[in-house]
Amino acid sequence: MKKYILSLLFMTVCTLSAQEVLVDGVIAVVGKNKVLFSDIVTEKFNQKMQNPNLEERSDCSIFENILVSKLMLHQADLDTVEAPADRVETMVNQRLDYYISQLGSQEAFEKYYNKTLKEIRIQMSQGISDQMRIQQVKQSLETDVKSTLDDVGAYYETLPKDSLPTIDESYQYVVLSVQPTVSEQAAQEVKDKLNQIRSDVLNSGANFGLKALLYSQDPGSAKKRGRYESVRRGQFVKEFEKVAFLMKEGEVSKPFETQYGYHIVQLHARKGTVLDLSHILVSPKVSVDQQEKAIEIAQTIKHKLDSNLLTDQQIKDYVRFQQITEKVKLSNAMNKRTGELFMSTKDIPFYFLERLEKQEFNVWSDPFYISPDFILDQTFKQYGAVFMVKKIEHKEEHKLSLKLDFDRIQDASLKQKKMDKFKKWLVGKSKETGVFLAPKFKTCNFKYEWKLINKS
Repeated sequence: MKKYILSLLFMTVCTLSAQEVLVDGVIAVVGKNKVLFSDIVTEKFNQKMQNPNLEERSDCSIFENILVSKLMLHQADLDTVEAPADRVETMVNQRLDYYISQLGSQEAFEKYYNKTLKEIRIQMSQGISDQMRIQQVKQSLETDVKSTLDDVGAYYETLPKDSLPTIDESYQYVVLSVQPTVSEQAAQEVKDKLNQIRSDVLNSGANFGLKALLYSQDPGSAKKRGRYESVRRGQFVKEFEKVAFLMKEGEVSKPFETQYGYHIVQLHARKGTVLDLSHILVSPKVSVDQQEKAIEIAQTIKHKLDSNLLTDQQIKDYVRFQQITEKVKLSNAMNKRTGELFMSTKDIPFYFLERLEKQEFNVWSDPFYISPDFILDQTFKQYGAVFMVKKIEHKEEHKLSLKLDFDRIQDASLKQKKMDKFKKWLVGKSKETGVFLAPKFKTCNFKYEWKLINKS
């Protein structure tokens, strides 16, 4: 684990220690940017640490990728592209806090790299700044790239027809959800229970971890006695972090609510902006009456939709005018990895799929309740939810087709056009700038055409 963490640090700071152990030298110059032999060694080390089973790339291949980065930094210099100083500082602080927490202390961190924290911070800042500037140059090159209908068709024709990929069976569908509310009595019972646990810990010397093991409903930490270590901002929901990051060491919080239920937190240690803590989560139970009320709301909305007394677009206004306190939401199902509106049957929750397979197109299903024990969407994990689904379109499993998969092919066409433009820019910029290479690397079989110059 520690080796993996340290490899991440090497990925951020290009050459924290390689230059210390190698006879280093300049092997290329791109504009004013130098490439050192240690850059190649460090990059090979990063790749090996990140994936030990990855086939090792040649020095020439790694070297060319570094040349590309240096050329883009040269363009960033010409265009006076700057990385936002506040974002760089934030990222540096977050990463340093994390790495120091993994090694135990700032002293151990400095000893491991044989550098002061200030020296490491400077090198890390430069690495992150360079990454941001390169990304801005790349984005500027891609701004006006578009893929027309003719481009999509031409791209599709270049694909080998005997090896087109198979596309999974998929559905496009819409979901209406109604989230039950919890009665004030049920919520108060949970808060009373957590307050009693807090009192036992503070006044009777009870062990917080043992209480978490007995009572916490958080599946990720209950078996670990509620323990979470090296907690950084952004790992938990904002309501949780708002409490935890204001606590003092040894303090036990009062009960507070998040989308998952009610919590109490004990802060064990603070290392900069990194916390070690334990917490207990207890969620109130939704009563049968509250479930039935949510189902009645969904049934009323379905009736109005089926009777054309309400459209999908008017649901939000209807809920507001009727002063419905339950959370009602209409959303298009979407593949979170690709952003596509068609969901593979492999990714659709079983309780939606079994209804989509049976119902007609553009017809809302009857409302149905899914309990927290079976629900897959973390948004509804606290109390479960009542759902209705409407099938918009269905595609059987098929080979990639221009007719059925236009959006997917258009995305691939656009990526190809961006790649082609970047390659054209790179070759032109190389000829304009010129690149000095050490003799050893002039024999490399590069992917791109580089204009070589003699060092003056």
